[in-house]
Amino acid sequence: MDDPDIAFVSCDMDLSDKDGVFRVVNHPERPTARDLIDRSMFCHAAVLIKTDVIKSVGAYSESPKRKRVEDYDLWVRLYAKGYKGFNIQESLYTMIDERTAYRRRSFSNRVNECRVKYRACKSAKVSLF
Repeated sequence: MDDPDIAFVSCDMDLSDKDGVFRVVNHPERPTARDLIDRSMFCHAAVLIKTDVIKSVGAYSESPKRKRVEDYDLWVRLYAKGYKGFNIQESLYTMIDERTAYRRRSFSNRVNECRVKYRACKSAKVSLF
């Protein structure tokens, strides 16, 4: 892709277990900062980021307040600096996981996710209430 507005690229992904694909995760082709308020908009394992771009935001946060949401936090910080991402509209990545994987999220991990969502709201200048 030759688009100077795009700083990183990802794709859709399949979630699979021993029985095969049980969910296809689709993302908008060109997510906006407002889209990030809802959830992470990029398949982390498949993302490609320009080196200078990731360095400009300090790479991944190692803060305990970002545990299990380091990638989501990174997307929000990238968008807050004006960078944009792009999703190839094809599942090019398959993740082997359990259908009940969502149960692994602890309360503290959910709190961390709320912190990132709050930052996304502030970055997109959207009121929570």
